[in-house]
Parts: sequence; C-alpha cells; structure tokens
Amino acid sequence: MIETWLGAGTLALLAAGLLIVGARRRRSSPGDADRAGEFAARRRELRTEARAQGLESTTISALEEELALDEIDHAPVRRTAANSSSPPSPLPPLPPLCAGVAAVVLVSLALYALWGEPYASTLATAKTTLERAGGDPTSLTRLERALAARLERKPDDGDGWYFLGNVRMRLANYGGAISAFTALRDLTGANPQVDLALAQASYMGDGGAMSTATRTLVNRALASNPQQLDLQELLAADALRRNDYLAAARHLLSALGQSMPAQRRKVLRQTLDLARARLHPERPRIEATIRAEGPSAPWLMVFARPVGGRMPLAVVRLPAQATQTVVLDDAASMDASAPLSALADGTLVEVVARLSQTGNATAADAEAISPPIDPKQRPSVTLTLATSPTSSS
Repeated sequence: MIETWLGAGTLALLAAGLLIVGARRRRSSPGDADRAGEFAARRRELRTEARAQGLESTTISALEEELALDEIDHAPVRRTAANSSSPPSPLPPLPPLCAGVAAVVLVSLALYALWGEPYASTLATAKTTLERAGGDPTSLTRLERALAARLERKPDDGDGWYFLGNVRMRLANYGGAISAFTALRDLTGANPQVDLALAQASYMGDGGAMSTATRTLVNRALASNPQQLDLQELLAADALRRNDYLAAARHLLSALGQSMPAQRRKVLRQTLDLARARLHPERPRIEATIRAEGPSAPWLMVFARPVGGRMPLAVVRLPAQATQTVVLDDAASMDASAPLSALADGTLVEVVARLSQTGNATAADAEAISPPIDPKQRPSVTLTLATSPTSSS
C-alpha cells in the first residue's frame, strides 16, 4: 500500500510545485531598454542620412523631434487587469503561497483516503493470491485489511464480500468468514454459490459438525447442483467424521468426476483409498484396467451393467489417461439402495468402458465391453480402447 500513497503524494507535490512556479512567474514582454536601443538606432540613421543630403542642423533637429513624437505615439501601453494605467501588481509573497499549497496537498491526500483506493495495488492481486494453494499468511492478512477497508467505503461490493470471506477461510477466521458471506447473502439474496460458501464457513466454525442450519444450506445447494466439487468434498468430510466410509467414498468418487488441478485430484484419490480401505474387504468389486490407444477423448466412463445391456449398476467417470485402474464397488453404485453387493449369487454383469468428448455415457468415441463376470468373485479385467470398438478380457 505504501507505493500507492507515495505515488499519490508525489503527484500532489508536483502539481503544487507547478502552481508555485506559475504564480511567481512574470509574463515576458519587450522591455524599456529594448525600445530605447531601437529609438537610438533610428536616430543615428536619421542623422547619417540628413548629413549625407547636406541638410541644415535646424532641419535635422526638427526631424529628430518628429521621430521622438512618433515613438511616443506608437509605444505599447501598459494595462492592468482593470484596463487602467496603474502599475502591475506585485508578486505574491512566497511563505503564504507555500502554506496554501501544502494545505491543498494535505486535503488532496485526505480526499484520496476517503474516496480513492489506497489499497489498489493489493486488491489488484486478490484473485491471484486466492488461486495460490495455501497462500502466504502475510499476504493474506494484508489482503484482508485491504478488502475490509474497501468494504467500509463500498458496502454494496458483492465481489469484495466474496473475496473477504474466502481470505478469512484461508486464515481460519471462520467467524469472520461467516460474517462476510452473510453480508453477501443479504446483499445478493440466496443462491447456490453463496449457500455453499456460507455452509463451508459454518461447518468449519462449528468444529467440523453439520448443524441443522448448515444442513439446510447444503440441501439447498444440492438441489441446484448435486455434482458441485466443493459441495461433494464437504459432504465427504462430514461422512468421514461420522465414520460413514461408504458415503464418504461415494462423495469422493463424485468429486473426482469433475475437472480440478492435479494436486487436488491426488489428495482426493488418496482420501478415497483410505475410505475404501475401511470398507468390508470381501465386498463385491470389479477391478478394471483401461488402456487407451490412438487419439483419445478427454473423459472415460466405466460402468457395470447386466449382460446384454439395460441400466448400469455401478458407474465411474474420470478424466481419460493412457492407462488407469478403476474400481467398481458399492461406492460406485448408481443407486445406493441397490448396490452391487445386493445382487443375487451367480448374477453376471459386463464392464463397459467408453471414451467420450462430453463425459456422457450415451455418447462414445470408442467402446470396449468385457465378457460376463461375477462381481462377487472380485474379478479383474483389462479393456483396450481405440478409435474403433475393441473388446478383450
């Protein structure tokens, strides 16, 4: 912030200096010495010419007198601002002028503090600061002060309240984050993004417990966008706190089906592995290794379905890779009330892998289908995807 104040002060001082110079400067005009020299030169020329023509001294004197009268008639007349013949006003005294200019500078800086943006350089980096993982506490604290100062002057700045809430979340100031997000909701009205932000702050402020008020906010956000990444992470964290590892795995799988930075995806995968490790070790499951050859679409859909078609029983959606292993189990079940473990003994299914531009299971750029398998036997299959449908086991 100090750079901004120095810049504003320097500009004010520069303007003050120009004001002093302008007030003390006289306007330039031809001086009396210049006019006297010109008159003397014309007089000498007149004498030289008269003598050359042999004129008498009385004639020369008469010509000089006429020259002098002409000079008087054509001399510039000095005028004051009131168009009078009074002498020009004196220059303003320097000390009072400097005192007045100093007052102007101080008033300018005070008005800048009131109406300007003294934290402009800090606010300009707000988005970049928040996008950095973790964030430097010193930078976050400076940004929090800048946002708070801005919102005192502009309390109707919705983006400012949103940024302030997120900065306070980073600083673990959950009470302050709740205040910021509440102010944002009061300003903009209820919407899924604000509900989710307020739910996250309330959840953390309550020590990782899902209160009734927080659950209401979560349910509203779920009704609008059930696959939202932050929402699924919040629900997974709550399920892990309650030791409901199956629900946590379901939410984590849903979260991994979204676009996100690589580091965040890695953390979610590790958390999913921990949750699955707490599930029953003999539960029905299928381990499918998918290999993509040739041109690849961005999304991979893997699902288990009854042999010959019909509705999928378990589905996983992930960003496509050259080779990856996908687990289909109760956590991936399409319907939590009808998991793979509820299938009758001896029921066979087939695994389908599809590459897709949109991540929609109904549209495929490439497809591979496994032979019939029994998920209760915990089988492993390998499927190869190419630009044309391929099947292998």
